[in-house]
Amino acid sequence: MLIQGPGCQRIAKEVGYGAECLAVMSHGFDDELYCGAKVEVMDPALAFEQSIISRNQFLFENVHRDKSTIQRFYGGRVVFITGGSGFMGKLLIEKLFRTCEIKKMYVMVRPKKQSMPCERLAKTVEDPVFDGLKKMQPNFIDKIEAIEGDIADIRLGINENNWNRLIEEVDLIFHMAAVVKFDAPLKSTVLSNVRGTREAIRLGKCCKLLRSFVYVSTAYSHATRSRIGTEISEDFHQSPASPDALIQLVETLDEDKLKEVTPALIKDWPNTYSFSKAVAEEMIRITAGDLPICVVKPAIVIPTNREPVPGWIDMNCVFGPSGLLIGMGLGLLHVFFADVNIRVNIVPGDIATNAVIATGWETARRYAAGDKEIKVYAVSNIRNPVKWGTIGDFFRGEAKKFMSPLVTYYPWGVETKSKFMFFIYSWLFHFIPAYVIDFICMLIGKPRRFVKLYEKVYKMSAVFSYFNCNEWTFNDNNLRDLHLAMNEDDKEIFNIDLSDIDWFDQMNIWIIGLRKYIVKDGLTGTDYALKKYFLLRLGHYILTVFCLYSLWKTSAYVFYFLSSFF
Repeated sequence: MLIQGPGCQRIAKEVGYGAECLAVMSHGFDDELYCGAKVEVMDPALAFEQSIISRNQFLFENVHRDKSTIQRFYGGRVVFITGGSGFMGKLLIEKLFRTCEIKKMYVMVRPKKQSMPCERLAKTVEDPVFDGLKKMQPNFIDKIEAIEGDIADIRLGINENNWNRLIEEVDLIFHMAAVVKFDAPLKSTVLSNVRGTREAIRLGKCCKLLRSFVYVSTAYSHATRSRIGTEISEDFHQSPASPDALIQLVETLDEDKLKEVTPALIKDWPNTYSFSKAVAEEMIRITAGDLPICVVKPAIVIPTNREPVPGWIDMNCVFGPSGLLIGMGLGLLHVFFADVNIRVNIVPGDIATNAVIATGWETARRYAAGDKEIKVYAVSNIRNPVKWGTIGDFFRGEAKKFMSPLVTYYPWGVETKSKFMFFIYSWLFHFIPAYVIDFICMLIGKPRRFVKLYEKVYKMSAVFSYFNCNEWTFNDNNLRDLHLAMNEDDKEIFNIDLSDIDWFDQMNIWIIGLRKYIVKDGLTGTDYALKKYFLLRLGHYILTVFCLYSLWKTSAYVFYFLSSFF
């Protein structure tokens, strides 16, 4: 558009595009000041992202500071990471290289027939989360080496040569790899999460230079049915099974028999994942010995708050709350199995990653001072809670200002904590429309996929309902004490304080991240989406009236038909 006024030369000079000026925001230009300058209005979603990035710019300026004890500790270290291709694994790799002078990093990569470990590692670092690091340190990848291995195998599936290299060189171990599917078979879950932890500890005991070992668990490892509504302390709790006995059981029984006995084995635990994590923590307690080791237990990890970019998320997170929110935002999901009054324990990915790094430093410091107690650190928003209802209301209402142009239907929804009502609502608002749409697709020769989609959604919602309808309080005293012990530079560079998170700001960032990294709509077309939103809402109301009228007429005919027989 053309803006009239005597100030066109000044704005051209300020922005640096000659007569064609790019405006950062869509508002704020005065018609009286800028003449003849062609201004391209930035999309509101992109403008918001840029404003958040500029607000966090100080994080990348002079990041290496002499007074940071954590940075000094990690400087010149050799690090070994399992789970480096996961969501938090990528964040950990990026943050360590961006803020610390890491000497060498070994990343365990699971072998696949289609590609070599080095090729898989190269693909991992192609993720946008590393874009800023590549500009700052173009050759950081030269310090990373892929180690072929698998947490489900003995000695982590690492060959003799690589095993010996690790025990001679490694200073720090971050064991993050795990089977995270809630409904995964018991055998694969135990072999990976419990036996894999045993083998990682075995490696740690062999490492000649080991300064710290960080095991990443989950805050929900002991969120059992019997503990609903109670406080869970940062401590080791009674294990549901003996780790060695459980490993022997899954090594000897076949899959069918294990499937039969799984409900009796997990008992108080809602799924095989949290059950296996509880047993893995017991494995650490009884076998770690005098290793400098700690356990970090994040709650539900969501997109980043500030760094390396706000809202970053990857596809590893779509089978969780983020996936449901995408469905809501695009108008595909309308029924949610949750209690709106429950406080949800969510943690931005960058803060959870900072906690992993800070506890690694703290563990080494305590061990060097003679304190060999194995500490547990919960990363929880206990001091700054938010309810499911607040999140749902936001994503159905305020969130429309950053709506994606790919929205397919009016984004409305209903929550229920009743299993029966969830079943009824799912049929009314998901399955019946899905069967109608799939029938139309069959008639016109298009693939039928909506019924299968909603079957997956129904199953996923049922699995997550345990956490969406129940509440636990995760005590975080150990993490709070760690934060208080950090100096000001460390608190700024490795922020682990959740008390000052603005959750409404974070939810806006969450939307931007979902659009940019999962939906991938380029953060464009927001204004078009808003126009589309009002048309979709009008269509929704018309369709609702039509359906109610049809239901009334059908009921009347049925009543008349039945009454004729009596």
